[in-house]
Amino acid sequence: MNLFINDFCIITPMRNIHSVAFKLSLLASLLVLGVILFMARMLFNETEQTLIAEMEVRADFFARSCREAIFPKINSFQLHFSLNELLKEKAIVYAAVLDSNGKFLSHSIPSHIGEADTSTEGKKAVLSAKMLLQTYINTLDSREYFDLSVPVMLGAHRAGTVRLGFTRESIRQALSKQKRQITAIAAAAIFLAVGGTVLLVGWITKPLALLAKAAAEIGRGNLQARVKWDSKDEIGLLAGTFNDMAEKNARLFGLLNEEKEKFRTVFLETHEGAILAEAGGDIILINPSASRLLGFSDSPPKTLVSALGNIQCEAYAGRILTQTERVVKCEFVREKPRLLALSGTSDRLTVDDHLVGFLLVFHDVTQEKRKEELERGFLSLVSHKLRTPLAVTIGFIELMLGKPEELNDFQKKSLATILRKSENLKYLVNKLLAFSSVQDPEKVIMNRESCSVPDMVEEVLKSMSPYFLEKKAEIEWDPAACRLLPPVYAAAWSVKEALRNLMENAVKFNPGEPRKVTLRTEVRDGQLRIEVSDNGPGVPPEEEPNLFQKFHQIENDFTGQIEGLGLGLAFVKIVAESHSGAVGMTSKKDGGSTFFFTLPLKDNANLS
Repeated sequence: MNLFINDFCIITPMRNIHSVAFKLSLLASLLVLGVILFMARMLFNETEQTLIAEMEVRADFFARSCREAIFPKINSFQLHFSLNELLKEKAIVYAAVLDSNGKFLSHSIPSHIGEADTSTEGKKAVLSAKMLLQTYINTLDSREYFDLSVPVMLGAHRAGTVRLGFTRESIRQALSKQKRQITAIAAAAIFLAVGGTVLLVGWITKPLALLAKAAAEIGRGNLQARVKWDSKDEIGLLAGTFNDMAEKNARLFGLLNEEKEKFRTVFLETHEGAILAEAGGDIILINPSASRLLGFSDSPPKTLVSALGNIQCEAYAGRILTQTERVVKCEFVREKPRLLALSGTSDRLTVDDHLVGFLLVFHDVTQEKRKEELERGFLSLVSHKLRTPLAVTIGFIELMLGKPEELNDFQKKSLATILRKSENLKYLVNKLLAFSSVQDPEKVIMNRESCSVPDMVEEVLKSMSPYFLEKKAEIEWDPAACRLLPPVYAAAWSVKEALRNLMENAVKFNPGEPRKVTLRTEVRDGQLRIEVSDNGPGVPPEEEPNLFQKFHQIENDFTGQIEGLGLGLAFVKIVAESHSGAVGMTSKKDGGSTFFFTLPLKDNANLS
């Protein structure tokens, strides 16, 4: 018999701080609070700007008053009187009148009268032909001052300059009353807005308590619990959907119980670690190999979270339980107290398109992981240790070359050579760093987004144009056709670096003249294909299997005569495969080579 939960079971939604009503109220209140505080802040700033504009009017009026006291004869009494009247205005902390030569005719500090204004601000004020607002830090009190100056003009003749100063503190003090009023109004608005928000959200979310009660009943094992809600609004629709879901879950639970026994025998005999879990993460079966690998010697774990938590990988359980693909590759790594690496797959199990659980199969790859970590750590360590002294070396050489008058010709030539070689070494170190950053494919695609293909291609070609010019390379591509391509879902930086490597290789390993490079972008078999062709000597057939390996270059011996480390194509391969793409090449002796990689289009990409 179904247990119907009606509105008599409603609890007060706002009583629990973990309730949806409380969270929505808090979120809405914070939003309202932020808006009101932002508007109050804007009003404060606008009031300050208005007072500063008022200062400009005062300065202009003060200049006109001083003009009458300077011409036709300097009237010191009138100058001092006008200056003292100006100092009575709010926010002004000092004022001065200078003659055309920059000497003080009047000053708020009488001891300065008759002295020449030697300050940087005073000199700029005397030279300025129009009103000038300057800011400076006073060395006596370490405060920021605003200095406003206006020339005193007699027709086309400059008779002097007036200056007045104020600080941000004096402005705020002058506006303290207005700010208190604004603060009081903002506080009242916040109180009313938050109160109204709490009441409104509490009223809207009240029916959700019924759903919470029914869900709790189902969670306790009563799969017959249902929600009775007869309204025609969205809450009624949600209740009906919830009841449908409860019916389907009851049927799925019965199916799982029937299938559990069928798989148990085969499941326990496999040598791989295997875990069969329900859709919610509760473990149905775990074989002895999985218990041993996960460190459970006594009693097996009850949930997928606790199983992976024993090797400090509980966060991965959430990704498995929310996966949308049929099969997902998994890798669990525990760093301490000793390294443990497990690799396998998670199979999403469905019945009639309904999720019923997950099958996780994995094995121990700790030794392989140790080898990979040592290699990656070595590359990163060497690169970083070289980068700092290189930066210092290049910096000092550039400083020395910046003073050519202190160097003779031999020193200039030697330093230029050292700088060029250091830049080459810096280029190699950056290549090492870029390669070490893509050693973990999961990190490569961590920041995937929708990317414009023409934008990425144009950026790469623009950044490499000096290199093409230096190498006298001719680049051919069709920008109009490229702009018609759909976006790809990828980590843009890695795709651009992969294309840069292909373009660089097409020029670097091409001894012919002129060097011709052709770039093509097209959609083929549902994926974006980016290929780069050259008119070089081609690749010997025996070299083709090794081209995409690390540190491999087509030379008789690795002498370093060809710039680079042999990491470019290996980088391209890692980037393409981490995006579920592929790499490849074709070549003919003395007929050039074509290298390409593919990427999934945005529409076909996995967005999880």
